[in-house]
This record gives sequence, structure tokens and C-alpha cells, in this order.
Amino acid sequence: ALRQGSSPFSWNETSAVSPSPPGTMSSTTSASHVTTDVILVGCGAPYKSMGSVHFRQLIYEPDLNARTNVVAVVEPFFMNERNATEAQLSGFSEFKDRIAETHPEVAFAQSLADIPPRTHAGDRPCVLFIACRTLDIPMHIDTLLNNQSKLQVTHVFLEKPGAPTAAELRVVQTKLESIGAAVCVGYNKCVAQYADLAVKKARSAKGGRPDVELIHHNDYTPADLPEVFSRCAEGMLKNQTCHEISLMVSIFGMRAEHVRAPGAVEVLPEGTRLECHAGFTDFSSLSFRVAMPERAADDTTYPDVRSITCSSTRCGGDWSGIDVHLPGAPKAEEFLWPAPHERDDIQIMLEEEPDMRSILAVAYSTYVEYKRRLFPHVEADFLARKAGGAPIPFPVGLSSVTEAVEVLEIAETLEPMLKSKALEMDCASPGVTV
Repeated sequence: ALRQGSSPFSWNETSAVSPSPPGTMSSTTSASHVTTDVILVGCGAPYKSMGSVHFRQLIYEPDLNARTNVVAVVEPFFMNERNATEAQLSGFSEFKDRIAETHPEVAFAQSLADIPPRTHAGDRPCVLFIACRTLDIPMHIDTLLNNQSKLQVTHVFLEKPGAPTAAELRVVQTKLESIGAAVCVGYNKCVAQYADLAVKKARSAKGGRPDVELIHHNDYTPADLPEVFSRCAEGMLKNQTCHEISLMVSIFGMRAEHVRAPGAVEVLPEGTRLECHAGFTDFSSLSFRVAMPERAADDTTYPDVRSITCSSTRCGGDWSGIDVHLPGAPKAEEFLWPAPHERDDIQIMLEEEPDMRSILAVAYSTYVEYKRRLFPHVEADFLARKAGGAPIPFPVGLSSVTEAVEVLEIAETLEPMLKSKALEMDCASPGVTV
């Protein structure tokens, strides 16, 4: 638990976790582990961007710092001289100067092309974290391909969803596979404790197959919806519900073929509302159920569930959950994110860092957990391939790029289907058309 006055998000030496030299081994590692170099693209503004959280955790979380060496930070916007005023006002300039004092080994650059060659390229894996705007990802991938000979990136972490469409993400996947880089996408809920507990509960079912419901509430007000619909023009399925679809894919084994099966998808009208704001037609709330085929007896990769219901609302609070209804049970068992015991830590973080976006505080611990699972895998995969062995697949919970393509394919399959059914079932505001 966090202590008052010790937020892990503080950018100073008195934070809850003290910085230590990169690559230093701790009690969680041993001399047999190889240090992983990291390059971060898209740091953004402190307290406001996901990239700044990634950097903060890599530098200051002891069990991550012990396994990694941050080589460089690429920040295309704030490192551009034309944006010097914005860099100053956002706090990026102060942050950069501070890191230059405490961690002078970290290079700052405007482009991957500006980074010097990696010193230990043949002896260490390198993870490229890309946390920029989704639309900018292809540009950075092309720059990587042009500079791979000096960077020798072995693994790539893409911030979700990885690309605007499934087709574009396939292109990214193909390009990265051409240089031998393994790719994962940062769907952090897949490693959250509530997901682990829900999967364990679903696997415990006896005498039948359980039903699962995935719940995701945002805390906007109805007055916020015009701005939300405009900013999130890709729609609820790719913007909010993609997190739940990632759970469906990565930990429950759903695939696009399942939602394409005749009669598999059912709209639940009591939880569905299609509206038009700021010229954009989208769901303010959405609830649907997908029937899942029975798994073969020897297929134990995922729990064998009968159905998965997904319920999302823009104006319903600031929590997520997974309900697991076992056969014969009088009611479903609920698993929450954040868990009740985590909310005190989140509140402390927000009180100590009032400029922080609340969603960053909520997601902080799950991104630490994601990295705790990622880096041991990267080390093992690198050493296996270096020894001439086959690549090691990402473990369940760390969404591979193949699974991330499935997420976008499912969203793209569902959107026209669900909008059409919502209109048929009178779940739309007056005058809404699609």
C-alpha cells in the first residue's frame, strides 16, 4: 500500500520507490537474467499521458528497474523546437531537465532516427514501447524499419488498440514480423487481479458451463456526451468497449468467427441506447450477449463458458467488473476493478498529484503488473532465440498483436450489427439513423 506523501508518480527523489542504477539486480532477479534495453516513443506530458506513466514505472519501480535499462525517450511533439512553449507549459521541459540530472544515460530525441546505436545490441533484448497517438504508430514503425540495423529492437509494445482498424494493424504486424520483432498490445485489464480471479472462478464450474458478464462504466455526465462523441469518434466499441473485447479474446478465447455465427449475438435493450451528439451517432450505453461454442475436453487454454455478456455505459460511474454465474448458483459472483482495497491507494495518489488524470491512477498498478509479466517473457524469448530455438509465444494475459487484430475485427463486425439491431428494437433516440 502507498504511504501518505509517497505517491509512486512523484518525479522526485522522495517518491515511494527510490531510483537505482539501470540494470541493477534486486531480490526479484538473479545474475542469470539478461538486462532489457527499453526505448519509449511518446512520453507526452507528465501526469497526463500514458507514456509518462510507462517511463515513470520503468525508472522508479524497483522490480522493473532491476530488469531494464531505459536507453532513450522519443517525444516528437515536445522535442520539436516549434513547440517549446507547449513543452514548458506542460511540464515536459522541467521533467526532461530533471531526468537529465538524475539519469543522464537516458537520451531524449525527436525521432527514432536520432537515437545512437545501442551499445549492447547483440547481448540484450530491446523493447520498443510505443505510447503515442494511434494514428502516428505507422510513421514510427516505418522509422524503426529504416533504423533497425542500429537499434536492433527485438520486441514491441503497442499502446492499445495498436491501429485504427484491423487491416491497418495487420500491416503493422507484417512490417514488424519482417524484422523479427515480437509484438504485444497493452490491454492492461487482462492482467488485473479481478480478471485473474474471474477466470479462476469460471474454471471452477461443475455440472455445466458458466455465464460471464463484463462491465465497464465511465463517469461522464450526459452534458459531456457531445465532447465525448466528438473526441472518441472511432465509437464506443473501439474506444471504451475494446477493453472488454480484449478480455473476451485474451482470457476467454473469443474470436471474430464466434460473433459472425448466425444468431450468436443478442442485443439487450434494457442496457442499450443509441444517440447522436455533435454529428456523431454512437452508443451512450450498450449491452449485448455472445453465445460461445463448447470447447473440446482437451482444450484448457481458456475457461469453457456458455455465454459472454458485455455491458458498457458512458455515464455510469468509474468502475469495471466481471460477474461469473456458475451453473446452479443462486446469483453471480462479482469481481471489481479497481478492487475496494485499491481505492484508498488511488485516492492518495490523486490527492498528492492533483494534476494527474484519474484514469492513470486507476490503471497504474495494472501497468506495473503487465510489465512484471512482460520482461521475464522478453528475457526468456530472447535467450531462446539467441540459442537457435523457436520464439516463445506471449503468455495468456499479454495480448499478442494477433489477438489485438481479433479485438478490432470483433469491434468492426459488431458495430453495424449492433446499431442495426438497436434501431429495430427501438433503443435509439428519436431521429437517429445509421
